[in-house]
Amino acid sequence: MITTKNLAYWYDNADEKLFEDINLQFDAGKLYAIIGKSGSGKTTFLSLIAGLDTPKSGSIEFEDEPLKKIGLMNYRKKCVSMVFQSYNLLTYMSALDNLLCAMAITSAKHAGDRKYALELLDRIGIDEDNAKRKVTKLSGGQQQRVAIARTMCCDSRFVVADEPTGNLDESSTEDVLELFQQIAHEQNKCVVIVTHEFDVAQKCDSIIELRQKKFEQV
Repeated sequence: MITTKNLAYWYDNADEKLFEDINLQFDAGKLYAIIGKSGSGKTTFLSLIAGLDTPKSGSIEFEDEPLKKIGLMNYRKKCVSMVFQSYNLLTYMSALDNLLCAMAITSAKHAGDRKYALELLDRIGIDEDNAKRKVTKLSGGQQQRVAIARTMCCDSRFVVADEPTGNLDESSTEDVLELFQQIAHEQNKCVVIVTHEFDVAQKCDSIIELRQKKFEQV
């Protein structure tokens, strides 16, 4: 699904690369964890495969088509969904309206379907009363569930998440991981998360470590 070819990235100085010659394949139906030391470039790599930035050299392909050809804006709208540690929900909206808004923006097949959105939220533990509350009234764990439900209601087949359990307690972390496993295994999507928690990474299908400017299978 997602392939990187001779990928390299640096900030201002090409002699100080974060990583280089990266050739990776991420497949549908699998949950991947990317680990590595703080500042090693994990989040930067995630931003590249999410289409938020462009590599300095090399290329990224989605289903054998270069992102440059797809167009980054179109890629972000149609192909990839993102989950952030800080949730990035529309705080003036309810959980339900966050999902409806996401489906409308991405022209998802269930756009405008309130019943579908409510059923999806209920399935992940957000009942109708909470679904209609402003997301700022929900707990951190509930808000992260809403953020993940937002990716589930859209048609994108690729999901990336940056430290999605970093602000959560142990119980909520377990719930969130189960949701990511469901997205990968039941919805047949490709899910890539960045985490500094090795116990979280161990519950993924594959662990890739960024070390000394290279990615290595753990």
